[in-house]
Amino acid sequence: MIRINLLPDEYKKKAALRRRVMLLAGAGILLVAGFAGVFIMRTARLAELNRMIREVERDLAQLRPVVERVDAISSSKAELNKKIRIIGELMETRVFYPVLMEDLARIFPERVWLKSFSSSGSYDNMRLDLSLEAHDNYAVADFLNALESSRRFSGISFSGIVTEPYNDTYIRIFTVRCVYSPSGGSKEDL
Repeated sequence: MIRINLLPDEYKKKAALRRRVMLLAGAGILLVAGFAGVFIMRTARLAELNRMIREVERDLAQLRPVVERVDAISSSKAELNKKIRIIGELMETRVFYPVLMEDLARIFPERVWLKSFSSSGSYDNMRLDLSLEAHDNYAVADFLNALESSRRFSGISFSGIVTEPYNDTYIRIFTVRCVYSPSGGSKEDL
């Protein structure tokens, strides 16, 4: 069969142009509709997130007094624990100084006197600085020998003797540094 086209080419071009315009207009409408859909979805999501933020802020405002109270209780608890720890340490060491003085009294010869005393460190290894006076050099030697023979005293250092007049005689002034450890031995070892 034979086809005959009696329409001029102008009509074909106008029809093709109309189809292109319609196609472009449809694509444009679809593109605008797509952007509008995405915009509406994003706006709705943003509104939902803002609503959730307001709810969380409201909940936070309600919980703030509770949090402040918990913080205050935690602070009080920490302070009480610190006091309990200090009391525990005092209870552990309450007999330390009397035992130390008893140990020192056992090794002091009659002719040696304790002039001043200072301590530093923990009660397990207490550093002692003793300022002493003695009647004679033999008393100083007796004290140092007794100190060295004790298991509870270690790291003994002797400063030397200064002789000063006292009434009708002379006294010997000296200092001793040592480390006292109450667990160094039993009382019978002294």
